[in-house]
Amino acid sequence: MWEMIKAEFRHIRRNHLLLLSSIVICFIPFLYSIFFLKSVWDPYGSTQDLCGCS
Repeated sequence: MWEMIKAEFRHIRRNHLLLLSSIVICFIPFLYSIFFLKSVWDPYGSTQDLCGCS
């Protein structure tokens, strides 16, 4: 079983398109968490801008 897993990783390392797509797929949840945390970090920080009055 371990030989099969090692062979798969060797195949991924040799195939550049497969390696790039694996990296991008692993990077997507990281980007999602960054955008999500930024949107809910300080929800009441800019409430004075909601009214449109200065």
